[in-house]
Amino acid sequence: MKNIFTLRTLISLSFLLFCVPFLRTCSNSSIESMNPVISEVIPQNNVSKANSEKLLQKVLDDRKENIEESKEKSTYSFYGLLNLGFVNKDTKLDSSVFSDQSFYALLSLLLILISTICMLVFSFFKRVRLIKILGILNILFLIISMILFYSSDILEDFTQLKVGFYLVLINTVLIIFSAFKIEKTQKLIK
Repeated sequence: MKNIFTLRTLISLSFLLFCVPFLRTCSNSSIESMNPVISEVIPQNNVSKANSEKLLQKVLDDRKENIEESKEKSTYSFYGLLNLGFVNKDTKLDSSVFSDQSFYALLSLLLILISTICMLVFSFFKRVRLIKILGILNILFLIISMILFYSSDILEDFTQLKVGFYLVLINTVLIIFSAFKIEKTQKLIK
């Protein structure tokens, strides 16, 4: 009984982990290139050295603030990615949607959400084998979505993966191990 409660808790925790920052759609290098350092900030004449240092420091502080703001704007949670991909689409549904590679990556994330909902429902019916299968599918969908994000140039380097991705992966592995443990215990009881 304690093991099934742990399994339900882990599955429920997945929904909370979906709120944690999951993926940044711009890499650090692309964000920094959007906010270049102005090399000729200070005119060479009519400005004292003290004023030029203050002006340069202000420009550098503004650049740093713009970079942090850009990083924050381009970082999405799991739900944010689904919202970005499926809810806020202003285009009409035509064949061009299916030719976009990011569509399939977002579809994989949607399948993870649906699978996690099914896992929660199956946990109340104690269908541990189905939970184990869905957990393995979740890991496959997660890896497939990251490969598709990488191939569509949304993911340029793996530093764009944020803590939410790793926590969801670890939590799903824990769900699978917990399901294996419950299944093994059920076999021993029979």
